[in-house]
Amino acid sequence: MISLVLALTCFEQTAQVVGQEQQSTVQLLLTPLESAHDLCKASSGTESTALIKFNAKQVEATFTYQDDKAIVIPFDLSSDTGNFKEMFNTDVISYQIKLAGSLNVNGSVQKVNLVRLNTSACWDDLKLVYSRTAGGEFIQMTGTPLLCTISTPAITFRFVSGGRQRQLAISGSTGGAEYYKKGSAFDYSKIKFYKQELSTLTDEADKQTMRDFFDEFEQNRDLRVQFVLTTSDYPVRAIIDVIESQNTACITNLKPRVYIDSRYVNIELENKKYAGESECVSNAVYFRHHAIIRSNKGTFHAVVFEQNVTDFIARGGVDMPFDPLIPDFQQIQEAEVRYYLTSYDESGNILLETSHRGPMSLSCIDYFAASVRQQQGGCVAVSFYGTESCLARTVQEMDIIFASQIDGFTSRVTYFSFKLSFTPSTTITELCSGENTNIIYGTDAPETTFYQRLKAYSRLIQRGQQLYVAFSGEQEFFNWDRCNLDVSDALLYPIVGSCVLIAILVALMTVWQSRQLIQ
Repeated sequence: MISLVLALTCFEQTAQVVGQEQQSTVQLLLTPLESAHDLCKASSGTESTALIKFNAKQVEATFTYQDDKAIVIPFDLSSDTGNFKEMFNTDVISYQIKLAGSLNVNGSVQKVNLVRLNTSACWDDLKLVYSRTAGGEFIQMTGTPLLCTISTPAITFRFVSGGRQRQLAISGSTGGAEYYKKGSAFDYSKIKFYKQELSTLTDEADKQTMRDFFDEFEQNRDLRVQFVLTTSDYPVRAIIDVIESQNTACITNLKPRVYIDSRYVNIELENKKYAGESECVSNAVYFRHHAIIRSNKGTFHAVVFEQNVTDFIARGGVDMPFDPLIPDFQQIQEAEVRYYLTSYDESGNILLETSHRGPMSLSCIDYFAASVRQQQGGCVAVSFYGTESCLARTVQEMDIIFASQIDGFTSRVTYFSFKLSFTPSTTITELCSGENTNIIYGTDAPETTFYQRLKAYSRLIQRGQQLYVAFSGEQEFFNWDRCNLDVSDALLYPIVGSCVLIAILVALMTVWQSRQLIQ
């Protein structure tokens, strides 16, 4: 009898394990053996235990055993995703069934199937929309329902903060048939908005959880969040990686244009329109700028930039450095910017956070050197990355602007601006131009003649005062404003003291963008 029990077989050798990746659930599929031993038949209808074994680990579930029908045993591993992933990364999986709590039936799993569902199976254009405006805070999952079957779910919002998962129950809001409202009839195919307002939460712990989410998002603009819809059958996870403000119109109306190189992200904006723009606010006293770049080479965070309202209005956008610099920049083929502009009142309350998500112009400039020469005007030596997309560009109409900013960008004074045309090439090509563009950053220099301006600009270099040089076009915005330049007296004094008719050079910079800056 003992040997019979040890060899007890109740199921066909066709056991399968099916995993649902989106829900982190597993099913063990067993087919009863028609010629099973009487002990198997005698256990029919009893509460039994199933174990799936892998890599010296096991997961367990209870079920009611039936000897005359196919058996599907569910395992919920939504709170144990580590074991879920490991199970489907191993070659050998076995099972053990404890019938009536005492009879053990062992077998090997013959087939393993992992169903890789993702949010695209249930929603299209999935994103988290929010407002951080003081007194009007909310979060809202937005998406167009697709093909899933979801009925009467309990809904939670989940995010990670401080290394642990946090969650908030969603009660919904009144806004029509397209809005989820807890306790109301639920029709998955019609609901597009799952909203939770801070003001409608009654539990202080829940209120703090939402505030903690906003604090976490302030620190990490690349945060991933989830909405989990739990039904009586299984949980459905909506994994969201697009988070944008309810207000996108403010930035849109300021006509953003975004440029990126290995050092900076440059965002052109019509800042002066902000206070008078109906989608923005008129009483902001200071601003914070956040920007991240999502690309085929990874995600890169720009350094957060703060400024008061006077400085903000005085600029035509913002540039934020990357720290560290972007390595192998020329390998980036596609990228998207996510930019957040937050305005505050004098008490530090958030008046508005507006956001922008979209494409940008990737710099193609590999080598860059600029100079001003008495006889030739503005000169630029440049080469381009040898990528297919860079070399496919047509003739580049570019402007080179030489300015100073002794006391920061609000003191910017333009001395020279010239127009040049380049055909993209990996060969370093130098062109010069005396064609003025009349582009002025800040104010125009008071000196009236070219030579007077050359002398004045030379003095700035000699004193080590801060300069600003921009090389820009339809697809490029390459600038330099974080260095004080040093030029030897041997070069400067002839410029200042005489007007000889020779090629006089004021060397401004030489930059190997991709080769030296990332070393």
